[in-house]
Formats: sequence, structure tokens, C-alpha cells
Amino acid sequence: MAMAMMTVAMATVIVGFVEAKDDGGVAVPGVVIGAVPPSTEGQQQSHSSVGSTTTHDRLRGSMTVPRPRLLESDEPYPWTGAGGKFGLTSDWREAAMMPGARGGEATMRGDSCMGDAKQRQVREILERRAKTPGTSKVAACVRTKDFGRFLPEWIAYHYAIGVDEMTIYDDDSNDDTVEILQPFVDAGIVTYILERTGHWENQMTPLNLCLEEHMVRRLGDNEAPRWLLFHDTDEYVVPVDTSVTIAQALDKHSATCCVRVPRVTYGAGGHDEMPQGLLLEVFLQHAHLHDFKSNRLPKVAVNLDTTQPLLGQARSRLKSMHNGQGCQCDVIPVDEIRINHYLGSRGDYLGKTKRYWQEVYSRDKVEKWLLERDINSFKSDTITTWACATREVLSVVLEGSDLNKVLPVMDE
Repeated sequence: MAMAMMTVAMATVIVGFVEAKDDGGVAVPGVVIGAVPPSTEGQQQSHSSVGSTTTHDRLRGSMTVPRPRLLESDEPYPWTGAGGKFGLTSDWREAAMMPGARGGEATMRGDSCMGDAKQRQVREILERRAKTPGTSKVAACVRTKDFGRFLPEWIAYHYAIGVDEMTIYDDDSNDDTVEILQPFVDAGIVTYILERTGHWENQMTPLNLCLEEHMVRRLGDNEAPRWLLFHDTDEYVVPVDTSVTIAQALDKHSATCCVRVPRVTYGAGGHDEMPQGLLLEVFLQHAHLHDFKSNRLPKVAVNLDTTQPLLGQARSRLKSMHNGQGCQCDVIPVDEIRINHYLGSRGDYLGKTKRYWQEVYSRDKVEKWLLERDINSFKSDTITTWACATREVLSVVLEGSDLNKVLPVMDE
């Protein structure tokens, strides 16, 4: 593969080391092993739409998931947080694979995605994302730490819905995040940067650097990403209208400088440890769409097109991922675009929260969070529209094929 390259605010970044400035202007070394993805110009285009089957029913009777009881502070955790066989420390390939044709060897695509109807749906989704105008591209800036097991699905899903570029800042992970991300870097859809931000309060330092670089790129290149997403790697952006890409959904708000996308919290669904399959396939139960306490803190998406906003221009420094500065953000309705915020299994949630927040919050506080957030009152499978497309992207990346050229083969 040709050496990857990315043009940023003040330098062309090639595989190697760059300097990233923190909020105090101090240069911080960062390792870059990725690049902006290649252009999708010339790909086959289709105007077909994909429907969805969606349920949004309150669970009753035997389907109701019991809530765990509050723990005493001197009791051991009932779940290890290691995730069991398919948790944070497991091989993501093994965890995602499903039974193959006629019960044969497990594959990334699995039986359920191999029928003509599903393959046609996958083709339509990938062709739709390929025809997104260069002037309306979408990028994402995210931070991660010790979440490698779940990154491939997150990347493949967001690629399928139309996110063109993903810059992942790794806060010095101790797991195999680097090795896991390498195929996606090679595929040209991920830029990996090792950014040791240290304390959790510094989380906006790399994200603001990412915002500044994308603003400068957009000023000099009309085909650079127009929209920049800021959300976490346990959060999946979902266009509720499954016949559009995320770019098409966001472009409805092109006259404003930024939007706030509401979150919906998805509970553990009764799983103490991670089951086999994709997160978006397994965890379908969530809190009420309008439950403010469970779904608080929406995430912001910034419009980088400075010629369009009517309400001012977003500043290059954000105080948080929850709102813009310098202008008033549009608030997107939850039935238009939403962010599925996945708790994961109870074990993974406790383990992750303990690693991130033990320096700030007591164990009792963490356990109360689990009780508050593990809500499974409603069910929605809208996101599963992209399940087979996500598996297709994962398969193509693992095969080392070109994502811009390979689409499912249909029977004549």
C-alpha cells in the first residue's frame, strides 16, 4: 500500500511523528500512523433506497430485564469487567463472527447476511455512501483508551452510514488498540494518533486540535469534510431515516454552524458479560427516548462551511463535546438523528468505568451509575439496517481489499 498522507493546518503529516499543541501552547509529541481516506470519485452510484423494519415497543412480562441490586461498598464486584469470552480483552474477530453457510465455518459475514435481499441492501447502502458529494463529506474526531475490542465495529458502522474520515486519538491504551486499528489505517479510513492527554480533564485538547485542523482544511479545500462529529467510541450516530446517509441527514441543517445530536442510552439487556455478535445486533433495549436523566448530554457536530452558517461561526476551541462555542447550535429532534449510547455488558461497564473514573469517583458512585443507566424499557432495531453493511466493511478490510471498489457480488 502506498504511504498514507494527510494535509493538516500547518503541515503535511506522513507516517511518523508530529507535534500537537495542548491548550497551553506546549508541544506534545504524537504518533501518526494513518491518513485521510482516498477519494471515492468514480464509484458506481445508485438511487435505490433501503427500507427498515423498526420496533419501538415497551417490553413486558418475561421480556423485562431485571435490574441488579445496589452493592455494599465492601462486597466484590459481581462481574469482573474483563468482559468474559467476548469482552474487552477478547479477539474482536472471534467475537463478531457468526455461523457460515449451512452451519459451516463461522465467517465475518455470517449466514444472515448472505441472502440476495440482504446483499442487495448492502450494495445499496455502500453505493449510496459512495455518491455523497465531495462538498458534503463527514469526519469524526474521537478519543479512546483500552477499547480496542469494540473499535472495528464502530469504525465499520460509521463508514457504512457515510463517515468518510475518522481521526482516533489514543490516550496511551494498554490493550492491543494499535494492532487492531492497523488494517483500518491501511484501508485509508482511519488516522491513528497516540496522544497522551493524561488527566481526564484534558480530553478536549486533542479534539480541539482536530477541529482546528479540519477548519483550516475546509478553508482551503471545498471537498474537505464539511461536518465534524464529536462523540465517543461507545456511541453510534444513527440517521433515523435509514434511506439516507449521515451527510444527507446533517445537510438539512446546513444553514447553522453546529447541531446538538440527542443521545439514547442502551442498557445491558440482562448480559453480565459480552455475548457474541455486534453491539448493534445484540443490544436493542433502551431508555425512553425523552428520558432526560438517562439520555442527558447530547453531542455536537460542527459545520465547517464558513460560507453558509447564518448564526455565526463556531470557534476552533470547544469547552466540551456537548455544545458549540461562538454560535447557537440547532437542536436535532430525536426522531431525526440520534446517538445510541451503549452501556455494553454490566461487566464491561463496571470495568471501563473503574479504569476511567476511579481517580475521581468512589466505587459506590460507579455502582449507582450502573443502576441508573442500565435501563431496558423499550426496544428499537433501526440501527440493524446497517448490520450487514458493517459486516461487509469488516470483511473487506480484513481481506485487504479496496473499500472503494469492492461491493457484494449479486447472483444474476
